[in-house]
Amino acid sequence: PATGVLSGTPSNADVGSHAVSLKATDAGSLTAEQSFTLVVSNVNDAPVISGTPSIKVEEDTAYSFVPVAKDEDEDDSLTFNIVNKPSWADFNSATGALTGTPSNDDVGITTGIVISVSDGAIQVDFPVFDIEVVNVNDAPVFDSMPVIEAISMAPYQYKVVTSDIDLDSELTVALESAPNWLELTASNKLVGTPPLDAADSSFSVVLSVTDGIIDTPVLQEFTLVVKQATETSVAFKFYFSPGTATVDQNVNLMIEVTNIGYAPLKGLDYQIHIDPELNSTKLPSICSEITVGLVSCHLADDLAIGMTDTRAIELNVVSVETGFTNASIDLSANNLVDAVIPKSASLLLANTLSALSGQVITSVPADTGVIADINGDGLNDLLVYLPLEQSIQLMINDGAGMLVSTNKLVMSQFVSSMAVADLNGDGVPDIVTIGGKNGGNRAYILDADLNVLFEDALDAVIADLILITDLDSDGDPEVILGGVNQPTIALYSHVGSGEIGLQLLNVTVPFNLDTKVTQALSSSILNVTDTPTLLSSNSGGVSSMAIVKTMLGNQLIVFIEGEAPILYQYIDDYWEGEKVASLSSDVTRVVATDINANGQADLFVFDKEGWHLILDALGAEAVHSSVAFPFVDNLVVVDLEGDGIAEILLQTSSGVSIWHYHSVNDIRPDDALIVSKNIAHIELVDLDNDGDLDIVVFDTQVGVSIWYVSSTGAIGRQDVDLALFADSTSFPKLKEASIVTWTVQNKGIGQATEVTLEVTLDSQLHLTQIAPGCSLSDLVLRCSIGTLAVGESRTIEIWVTPFISGNLRMNGSVNSLEHDVSTTNNQRELQLNVISPKENNSGGSVPWWAVVILMLFMLRNNIYFKSRL
Repeated sequence: PATGVLSGTPSNADVGSHAVSLKATDAGSLTAEQSFTLVVSNVNDAPVISGTPSIKVEEDTAYSFVPVAKDEDEDDSLTFNIVNKPSWADFNSATGALTGTPSNDDVGITTGIVISVSDGAIQVDFPVFDIEVVNVNDAPVFDSMPVIEAISMAPYQYKVVTSDIDLDSELTVALESAPNWLELTASNKLVGTPPLDAADSSFSVVLSVTDGIIDTPVLQEFTLVVKQATETSVAFKFYFSPGTATVDQNVNLMIEVTNIGYAPLKGLDYQIHIDPELNSTKLPSICSEITVGLVSCHLADDLAIGMTDTRAIELNVVSVETGFTNASIDLSANNLVDAVIPKSASLLLANTLSALSGQVITSVPADTGVIADINGDGLNDLLVYLPLEQSIQLMINDGAGMLVSTNKLVMSQFVSSMAVADLNGDGVPDIVTIGGKNGGNRAYILDADLNVLFEDALDAVIADLILITDLDSDGDPEVILGGVNQPTIALYSHVGSGEIGLQLLNVTVPFNLDTKVTQALSSSILNVTDTPTLLSSNSGGVSSMAIVKTMLGNQLIVFIEGEAPILYQYIDDYWEGEKVASLSSDVTRVVATDINANGQADLFVFDKEGWHLILDALGAEAVHSSVAFPFVDNLVVVDLEGDGIAEILLQTSSGVSIWHYHSVNDIRPDDALIVSKNIAHIELVDLDNDGDLDIVVFDTQVGVSIWYVSSTGAIGRQDVDLALFADSTSFPKLKEASIVTWTVQNKGIGQATEVTLEVTLDSQLHLTQIAPGCSLSDLVLRCSIGTLAVGESRTIEIWVTPFISGNLRMNGSVNSLEHDVSTTNNQRELQLNVISPKENNSGGSVPWWAVVILMLFMLRNNIYFKSRL
């Protein structure tokens, strides 16, 4: 070039040494040369990244994007990085490759993805991009494995479970092919009962599921094999009929075995142990007496499915001193699911069976009720649940020994038990009901007129048990609900206030005998419009609970099936619980009391051996009574007569036995017991205001009745005091009819029923006229007077004719169904002084001396009868 300037810009490819020769030539062609080496030094170049990523990919389709990266510096090593990588993708930092296969869960857009490349000194970012995973319909699938075996005559069930990863899909399951005894329910359960002739057969079953989009439904095919049942189960009843008896009475010990399984029952055997108070008089043909009190029975034939074998052992009562007697049975068979099934039964015994109540309150069948002062007048009233009407009848104590029916409150739920307390502090008692599995739990808030203002739902648990007490000592009662369906107790506070407090206590927290466990309560506030949620659990539920009064206040003892009982104390919003050392895990029920009035908690507990009494059960030195009690449905401890001696009322379905507590090992049965048809519940009330508590019996067959406790301790009718008076003609004449009157008066405080007058005549008195309602047999006149109200009198007039002169006697007595508190005035003797006329009276007039004698007799008679009256 003309200027001779050497210029240029080297690139990365020019790095290195270059030989340079320069030559200059002038106009005369003279030259000059210059040579040198030009060194181009390397300078780091930024890498370059490029490419075109896909910004959409369908689910379940492979995705791949590998960017192109270059660096003019050949010796540079490049690495890649990514920001906001999709969760479904993998990234290769050596190549920059972004790969992966998104699933249905990844449907959506991943934004702000940045891939960068670096040579170690300079990082270069690829332009930001997004990737959208596009949804593609997925076929539904069967998640459940089919149940491929069934037993003939046994219910078969297969819960079909399907799913679709497309969350908005609506799946339809159908039964495409199956035997006619199978069906698919609306809840996708394949159910049915294979008939007997299906045994040892195989059946093809085809199910399908579709989401309504796929062209062909997805199928589940399997072979169902039906086998012949080999084992079976039984239900059996073991009881005395009747369930109450007295000495020398014949009773039957009933054994009813029903095959409720799906195979014939083979080789049925049972052994029965009978207590010595009974003698067997006749055995079933399949039974034999091995030794005294031990009977063995064997059924040679198979017991077909659904059939019942009923046997009766005829027994005679030889002693009633123990108050009860027991029998036990061990049942077995060759193909029972349970190897041996034990059961026990008790027969209540007494010298007297009181089968007549003092008052029938209602003949409508009833199985529950409660005694409470519902109207605040200081007298206890009766509330009876009428299941046929689903209502509670209020029966008010009038103070004169009568219950008067007033309000009838309609219940919104079935009632299995109830309790009464003032829940909202307005001075009016309210009613809490529970319904078990057949109904919910409700609090009925009453107004001053004893009508329902509103009701609160208390359905946090399925309740079989109810207690109301002030557990936290804040002055307001808590409603405590528990039941066998869950190991949780619900504690409600401020019921009826509009904002109900609910606390849930988990009673399955693990305990050690020597430790205490503190548990915080889960709490919530329920509005009255909330719909409570029922709890469920596979753990054992609450079988019994009771309030125990101690020096620390009210404590809650809880019994759970198969676990040792736990005693809880409420402390500052926490429950502190510990196991009760004196009680075993076999205990399922409890009745708390202070039977010896020493201020310590005593417990009646029920386990597989029956009822037991433990004194000072929560103390370090618990005392176990040696007294054996019968197997009964319920037990109540109370001082019936207010004499300081506690009574124990033992209730079965057929009777109530009353035992008297004298000391821990001296507890004696009463001479009498109450007999009824089907007793479900008992309550106590002093209805006749005599200071003795009377027994209210709720019977599901005959209704509600009261058995009065008399001043002598007798059980049955209300006490009465009947008095008998007599009068006659002043001058009864020989062989002439004269009038005699007998008057019966009820001087007691109770109504007398089935009143009967009996008069025994002298053999020389001829009865010439009989009053209505009377009959004569062998010189005994019997008159049915019927019912006498308090203060009422009834007079019976008869005409008699004497056949000889002199003193002739008539002896009268009166009685009724009720206990008479004074028998001294129940009997009367009436003397008739018959004078013979003088045969030789010529003048036909009466001699003066005869007149004097007659006047003396008349005066004597008048004084005699006045003194009697």
